[in-house]
Amino acid sequence: MQFGERQEKLIESGVTGRGEWFIQQVELMKRDGEWYAYFILERPFKDYEPNTAVGVDIGERNLATLVALVDGKPVRGTFFKGSRTKEVRHKYCLIRKKLQEKRRLDVVKRLSGKERRMVDHGLHVISKKNCRVRQTIPFTSDSHGEAHRY
Repeated sequence: MQFGERQEKLIESGVTGRGEWFIQQVELMKRDGEWYAYFILERPFKDYEPNTAVGVDIGERNLATLVALVDGKPVRGTFFKGSRTKEVRHKYCLIRKKLQEKRRLDVVKRLSGKERRMVDHGLHVISKKNCRVRQTIPFTSDSHGEAHRY
């Protein structure tokens, strides 16, 4: 078998049990006539006590609500409305309705990709804002509520 330098050190420490990594699982697979070994390594988390817990709730009215708790009391809340996403979905719903009445299903199919890309971009922007807000809160641990994609 051929390993890179870093991979060889990690696997060696996992086999001997002297390093911080441990071998969890090894999978042997054959692809295009060649054999491959996939090593799954794990490392225990270092213990630390977060000062602040952050909860994220995904809802219908507000796309995401982020709340920071210090000593069990909410100290900071941020709402992500997602109104632009709702506008895009409503706009394309009306366009689809009109095109389906005219039996232009080929155009409907082509537009569905555009709608999906615009909505995905909007959700990505909200996710980035969510991460930026979390970075301003020191020593956080995440507690996620319902995680649904609308």
